[in-house]
Amino acid sequence: MTTGAYPDPGAPLDPRQVARIEHLHRGFLYQHLYAARTLLGLRGDDAVLVVEHDEDVEVLWPGRRAYVQVKFRAGGLSLAEVAAIIERFAPSTRQANAPVQPRS
Repeated sequence: MTTGAYPDPGAPLDPRQVARIEHLHRGFLYQHLYAARTLLGLRGDDAVLVVEHDEDVEVLWPGRRAYVQVKFRAGGLSLAEVAAIIERFAPSTRQANAPVQPRS
């Protein structure tokens, strides 16, 4: 839209950028709602919830941790997508589950 000879100062330069920003914000909102739900469901005083550290959400217990990737999707996952995700996280899982070597 233009106002006389000048473009509307409130219009975005690229409407696709507005859609990308809205999608990003929707994803963060979903992650925060997931984290809040997880926090409310934790039992006991020995669990810690960490948001946006190594992964989107981490739950830490003495001697154990769970990494959670939280994604907002309009559709389901294909088997190929699941396989790629598992392959991507396999090295991190091995490292996280490796015994801690005492420092000398």
